[in-house]
Amino acid sequence: MGTVYERAGVMHGDGMSMAEKVKRLGPLPLVHDPGQCWTYGPSSDVAGRLIEVVLSQSLDRYLTRCVFDPVGMKCTYFVVPAEQRARLVPAHARDGDKLVVPPWSRDGGPRYLSGGGGLHTTVGDYSRFVQLLLGGCVSVVSRESINSMTRNQIGDLTTPFGFKYGLSLGIATSEVSGTSPLPVGGVGWYGIYSTWFWTLPRRRAAVLFFGNVLAPGMNLPLFARLAAAIDAAMG
Repeated sequence: MGTVYERAGVMHGDGMSMAEKVKRLGPLPLVHDPGQCWTYGPSSDVAGRLIEVVLSQSLDRYLTRCVFDPVGMKCTYFVVPAEQRARLVPAHARDGDKLVVPPWSRDGGPRYLSGGGGLHTTVGDYSRFVQLLLGGCVSVVSRESINSMTRNQIGDLTTPFGFKYGLSLGIATSEVSGTSPLPVGGVGWYGIYSTWFWTLPRRRAAVLFFGNVLAPGMNLPLFARLAAAIDAAMG
């Protein structure tokens, strides 16, 4: 399906508006029937566009008003302001045994709104967001919603990393802990440049990992060992 998406011009990071992307996605076939399998795709982009349509508001304004400001995420943007651009750390990629900065990353990378990616943030801001999943923030998300987000929503299916899946979150259960096992009972997900987080609900804590490197497997084995070690060290 990657080839089909590429021919339609809806690949992630192409800078296209969400309105145009979803318009082009509409006529394309599904990879499989719903419930038959779990496949990672542009569903979060569609969800982002739904927010814009229902609220008649751009996604960046909605997130700033309803999530970032209430949670105290003061340095999270789709488009980094000019006065903050000197703080950007460029993404890296592997070229053989070397780490290189791709040309497109040297000025901060592409700028676009997307329900599935594109945000720039800091470790501090990201940790504030992850804390929502541990304790909630009534003005942003209810406990009932968090329970739905962190509960298995795909039945007997699994994700490519071997997790169960809630609402935009991977889940490690006693039956399915993942190809690189993470602490059972926790939830989390990743960014394509080896940005991981995993909650440790029993500890009221979370582990964040910012690799900033485009690497096969997004450095999951390393992160899994780190999360397990921290969980064990906390007793």
